[in-house]
Amino acid sequence: PSSSFSTMAPKPSPLIKISSALGLASISAFAAFLTVSIGHYNDPLNLVAFPNVAGKISKEEFASMQRAALKAAPKGQEEAASSLLSLVNAVLRIEAAFMAATCLVAGYALTCDFKERRGTHLLVFIVCTMVFFSDRALAQWPLGYGAAGPISMSESALEEVAGIIYAWGLMALLNGIAFFGI
Repeated sequence: PSSSFSTMAPKPSPLIKISSALGLASISAFAAFLTVSIGHYNDPLNLVAFPNVAGKISKEEFASMQRAALKAAPKGQEEAASSLLSLVNAVLRIEAAFMAATCLVAGYALTCDFKERRGTHLLVFIVCTMVFFSDRALAQWPLGYGAAGPISMSESALEEVAGIIYAWGLMALLNGIAFFGI
């Protein structure tokens, strides 16, 4: 007997398929670019290769800046300051490892059937959205999430990284469309 109820899900629209492909391809390429060009997965001092810093500060100068920060620690708190700076360096390497993993997972998801990509789209959507709003706070733009800290970006640095902030927003949008099926 025929039934009007179908267990088959509707086929995704071309917009959703395109958003899926572009969303995953863009985060994979973006993460690969950042991972390879900066190389801070291997050495946190490689952060000097970040676009708005590249060629302006050497690794040796960055290491000297870190040593100066340790010397500026309050008396009796040198060990805590060293632990804090080590933690910052560890977070940089964790972020780099996450970028490399995101590149590989998004690239792999592109080889999967559309239905199998949904979890990856959700993860990428959430990560890109959070980074977008976090970077907005760092740039001291409206609608930022979190505190920028005591050091703000210069106008020239902001001009150089504004495109990166917008890229996070675009990747969040594409992966959100693919996940929510708008």
